[in-house]
Amino acid sequence: MEQVYLENISKSFGKTVAVKDLTLKVMKGEFVAILGPSGCGKTTTLRIIAGLEKPDKGRVFIAGRDVTNLPPGKRRIAMVFQFYALYPTTVYENIALPLKRHMSKAEIKKRVKEVAEILEISHLLNVHVNKLTIFEKQKVALARAIAKEADVYLLDEPLTLLDPVSRIKMRHEFKRIQKEFTGTFIYVTHDQFEAMSLADRIAIMNAGVLQQEGTPEEVYFSPKNTFVATFVGEPGMNLVEATVLDCNDFLKLKLGDNIISLPIETRYKEYFSKVREVLIGFRPEHVIFGSNTGLPLKGRILFKEFLGYRSLIHIDLGSERSIIAVVNKLSQFMKLNKDDIVELSIRPDNILLFSKEGVRL
Repeated sequence: MEQVYLENISKSFGKTVAVKDLTLKVMKGEFVAILGPSGCGKTTTLRIIAGLEKPDKGRVFIAGRDVTNLPPGKRRIAMVFQFYALYPTTVYENIALPLKRHMSKAEIKKRVKEVAEILEISHLLNVHVNKLTIFEKQKVALARAIAKEADVYLLDEPLTLLDPVSRIKMRHEFKRIQKEFTGTFIYVTHDQFEAMSLADRIAIMNAGVLQQEGTPEEVYFSPKNTFVATFVGEPGMNLVEATVLDCNDFLKLKLGDNIISLPIETRYKEYFSKVREVLIGFRPEHVIFGSNTGLPLKGRILFKEFLGYRSLIHIDLGSERSIIAVVNKLSQFMKLNKDDIVELSIRPDNILLFSKEGVRL
């Protein structure tokens, strides 16, 4: 069942288009992340769902009801903001205050206790929020939201204020809460790690337009365009301009100073016979050092980055074409040096092709 349905939503602020013709379905019990860079329209989309912004066009449905013209208080939503905005009182009162309109004291006490146990903050209930860490404050803000019986829980970049260590801890908290608390979540973030680790599905936006939606695996391994390919992944997918040399039995391509041949599907032969250049895409972790398997490439090491659990090797393929390779073994990293000529290979099934306009072929 669709818990949230956005139908052809558009929203502009003056001449700036924030959201353009967005259609998105979120199923009951699903955790969906809306991912994209600053200014892509993700927070505007969340505010439209919440009723804090009214769309110029389109309709919003929550739990089967058309709520497009309803105020936030009548939409049965709960929201966690980037800035947690707690009341200057105890943790208990922060969680309890939104419940006082429709619950008895006994029901409130029971509900606060349940939520505090889920978020493991029972020991903080009588503590004033001014004495909490930022990490604890964000947990209280989340507890206040899920204490409400809402049809959908909206989270607007809730981890932004946390330091890197606390952000990882809070990601783990979200995963644990998902198992213990049944609810529908829409989570806005610019952080791909948050989206990939938490979401059942990810909706990726750019310039107000939905670029792709799918599982974390789908958007990572099968991006529909070059924006998704490079935005998802750290580092993003290698995209190399290649010249089409031949497309009869195989697709023969020139990458920098290298020439490779790929199997070609019959339906694409006519397309490749008409174009001179395409973009070849492959993930940095799919670059293999050594030419004994896959399609052979040769390049020169430009520089390398040591990141602890893995390292990045930047490689020049010639003709101003460069790629990044991931190395996971320290022993291999230590053997590679600047200006070394290295032999590489990539399995054909790890290669994606895109048009010059950035569309997946």
